[in-house]
Amino acid sequence: EILAEPINWESDIDSPVYGTTYFSRTGSWSWDGTNNTSAPNKLFGPFRYDKAGDTEMQFAFPLSAKGRYEVKLFFAERNTEVDAGIKGTFNVFLENEKVLYNFNIYQNAAYEANVQSFDVLVEDQILNLDFQQILNSSKINGVEISYLDEGLPPRDSERITLKKYMITDLVDGGSRYSPLYLVNEQKRDPFSKKQPKSKSWLPSKHISNSPFHIMLDLGEEYFIDFAFLHDMKFTADLNISSGKPDHWIEIATYTTSSFKKWKEVDLNTTSRYLLFSMYNTIYAQINEIALYGYAINQTDKSNIILNSDDSPDFVIYPNPAKNRIQIQNKIDDQIVEILNINGKVLFRTQDNSIDIADIPNGIYLLRLYYYEEVIFQDRFIKND
Repeated sequence: EILAEPINWESDIDSPVYGTTYFSRTGSWSWDGTNNTSAPNKLFGPFRYDKAGDTEMQFAFPLSAKGRYEVKLFFAERNTEVDAGIKGTFNVFLENEKVLYNFNIYQNAAYEANVQSFDVLVEDQILNLDFQQILNSSKINGVEISYLDEGLPPRDSERITLKKYMITDLVDGGSRYSPLYLVNEQKRDPFSKKQPKSKSWLPSKHISNSPFHIMLDLGEEYFIDFAFLHDMKFTADLNISSGKPDHWIEIATYTTSSFKKWKEVDLNTTSRYLLFSMYNTIYAQINEIALYGYAINQTDKSNIILNSDDSPDFVIYPNPAKNRIQIQNKIDDQIVEILNINGKVLFRTQDNSIDIADIPNGIYLLRLYYYEEVIFQDRFIKND
């Protein structure tokens, strides 16, 4: 992210900086081609690439704020690959949206320096950049990220109705008192001071088993303005994070201290997921959560890339899942890929009901293809 003038370019010499998969680096620091971009010449010598058929490149860039960013991707082709006939063709995704289709650096700019610029809405302070091989290797020379504005127009926050199926208990062996108690009295209104009467979430008998986590999956992206937590007496810290199942950012710490009182906590985050955690304690006890915000308009942030105006919405459910996942909606001639977190394709199918019983617990990526075009991709959790 650009924080200084002149631009504070960061070198990427050893393991990939901000890379979430393993891939390679090569090239020379000297480069004397035609450069009409804003980047320095020496940016176009070295480059990152993934070997054909191997793990595909994925980056996760931490940012200082949510909002709208200009993202510039810099490329340059070498005569080494051109002469050998191994020029790469690949797709590029920003925030799970395909922004470059069947991109070939040489066909686009020959040996000149090339820049592709995009306006991207980042809603969790992490910019995701993913590559997908079509022919030979994917490659990139540099990335420039510039903050533009907050991106989201102001809207009135409303109560977000929480359901039991949205809660995933991540405590080993399951919690002593279920986290489902946190959402079983959603008709109680914090503003009318109606008090929930259920038990509190209690993760364990023993502090030594900490940390303890539960995950809340809202099913789609929301701007989450604030929460009311119904406090149940003991004094301890409850940590709240947003993000994704493979990457969390702590956004609030609430210290419980008031017996049977609703307490407001500012969250000011955009996410589909929230993580509630206790570290070195079992006493951050609450017995109901009330969330306020609004759903992000799916026409502004869509993973669907189809030409028709009546394209179906695809959803993976249940998520997390134990033995089988389903894909809501189906199209003819679809191909579904399941990949591990390193980008390796585990298997392909044309079915909407997918058996995942034999894969280990963890985070996986599902990609849905229509005639070789990725029209949907999303992560899911396998959790026995």
